[in-house]
Amino acid sequence: MPTKGIRAEVNVFMNREELKTQLSQLVSDRVYIYGCGVVAKRLYDVFISMHLDDCICGFIVSKLLVSDENAYMGKPVFEIEECEDKNAHIILAVSDAYQNEILHLLRKKGFFNVTNGYLYSFINNEYIPDNIPIVVPDKISMDINELMSMQFDEGRFLGYDMLISLLEDFSLEYERCTEVYDTDVILDRDMRVVCGRNMVAKLLRENAKRIHVLQRFDMAAQEYDRKWVCQAYEAEKLADLDEKLYEYKNQWIRPFLGIVWPNAFVYSDEIINDFRIGKDIRIGGVWKISFPREQFKNFVKRLYKTDDMEDWKIEKKIERMLLVDELNISVFEFYLDNPKFRIKRYGHTISDTGMKIKNTIRMKYRMVIPDYIEDIVLHTVDNYEQSEKAIQLVHEVIGIQV
Repeated sequence: MPTKGIRAEVNVFMNREELKTQLSQLVSDRVYIYGCGVVAKRLYDVFISMHLDDCICGFIVSKLLVSDENAYMGKPVFEIEECEDKNAHIILAVSDAYQNEILHLLRKKGFFNVTNGYLYSFINNEYIPDNIPIVVPDKISMDINELMSMQFDEGRFLGYDMLISLLEDFSLEYERCTEVYDTDVILDRDMRVVCGRNMVAKLLRENAKRIHVLQRFDMAAQEYDRKWVCQAYEAEKLADLDEKLYEYKNQWIRPFLGIVWPNAFVYSDEIINDFRIGKDIRIGGVWKISFPREQFKNFVKRLYKTDDMEDWKIEKKIERMLLVDELNISVFEFYLDNPKFRIKRYGHTISDTGMKIKNTIRMKYRMVIPDYIEDIVLHTVDNYEQSEKAIQLVHEVIGIQV
């Protein structure tokens, strides 16, 4: 049985009956589900199927909007501020994007009887994820270009101090953290550098590819923007800094790779144009490629080795794509000026901007794709590392330079 607590997790494969037994043992007389999205609905459906839904007192959200209903799935919905029973059992049912921030919020509000319900939400699914990490890590190694791309706010650069340290090779005289951490670089909720700015500048000078970071939701980064730098530098020096920033930004904003699959190939020009419409998105190269059947299967399997998709999903996807007579794909590069990286459950980063664009396009075209299943319209990589590997694969397998 998983330990009750703010970090309860199940990360080894269990069969359906074992999960049901565990979930039934977790139920008490005062249970709330935290979340009102896809994961929460999936979990509540499990409670209904197990005849345990009478134990659910309601759903909890961080904040109710004016447009929100005060009931969900027939149960009341409460804001976290309304919940005064600190001994109530809260089962967390949210996606990667919000998990760690909500765990921090619950701890701050005094709720410690918390169970992670993510894996239990799959009990009624045809397949239960195997060896899935239930807790989203807060300490990872990430691409340093991704880190620097996050030091912008709507085009406004917030790290001029690090840029100056990078260019002039001196140590910044201040560091805000007095606590001792097991990593040198601390990020806030928006993945902006709170502590370790000297380390970031040093690694940039050394052309390091990756950097170890720890994300904290109870800290906020100081902004060292143009207003800050204008207080110390004259116009000529500022012009030099802006020129250097432009050069570095072009290094930090790297290409993502997208692939329109054979099932949607007839719509590929339209799909790529949908990307062009997006704010702060630029399209790079575009290539149309035809595959023999065996080479296509090999290409798809190798592509997803850089991802965290389970083998059965890959096989199901390939099976459905092979129903198409001509195995043509469109490969394209796209650049996101505001990628909004976050930490994913498997310990790597994912662009929230890229994910939302991909999901919007999938929803738009799913009704016109015969034999549709998820992800046979469009694939996009999660992050720069996956993109680099995917580009290398395209170059190797297809024999073109991307």
